[in-house]
Amino acid sequence: MGQFSALAARRWPPASDEVRWGVPAAVICLLGAQLFSVVWVSLAAGLVYGPDPLPPVSERPIGTLPLFNLGLWVAYLAGPIIVKRSAGASPLADVDLRATPVQAGVGTLSGVVAQLAILPALYWVILRFVSGDPGRSAQELADRVDGRGDAILFAVAVVIVAPVVEEWFYRGMLLPVLARRFGPVVAAVGSSAVFALVHQELIVLPGLFVFALILAWLTMTTGRIGPAILAHMAFNATTVLQLLAL
Repeated sequence: MGQFSALAARRWPPASDEVRWGVPAAVICLLGAQLFSVVWVSLAAGLVYGPDPLPPVSERPIGTLPLFNLGLWVAYLAGPIIVKRSAGASPLADVDLRATPVQAGVGTLSGVVAQLAILPALYWVILRFVSGDPGRSAQELADRVDGRGDAILFAVAVVIVAPVVEEWFYRGMLLPVLARRFGPVVAAVGSSAVFALVHQELIVLPGLFVFALILAWLTMTTGRIGPAILAHMAFNATTVLQLLAL
């Protein structure tokens, strides 16, 4: 499993006789999270905007960012917990949130390198063949930041909350159940494709897919999602610093 095998907290993925859920449970959790998010956004839009149409994300105040994403975050966290509890298992079954110092350093460095080197190189090639701006949506959102309070709220949502809940679901639940059923290669590619697709923006799909492969590699190599969480945080933090510095 690579250079971190000796540091793995447990065998990864846990053998099928150690768990009692699989791909159907992960798919139900994924679809349920998307559905709950849509319902939540509708309710939140009615609360904030009343009968007025919901404006695009780039036009909403930063203060509404956690509110509109809360439904998806809660669903990503709660879905795996409900499934595991229903099977009589701990919510941490399949998941190890820890990271050794070496794993933490490699994870953090992976996130920074992905943002500053790997994805720019990827898009240097892609943008030779298609038009688009992979950073447009993020920049439009960052442009709505007004003052220190907005900047802190934006950073907490993007750098802390989103990486934790997304890794909890995609690398903590979806990746291992796919690995047990189809093997590690299919699991890494499949979970990364789903991760990229749910962000629903075509131009960023290749970059998110490649980054998700890095997160999957960190998880499979270490047997933990802690390094992937740190990589995701570092990746997003690098983006936020770049956006807010412009």
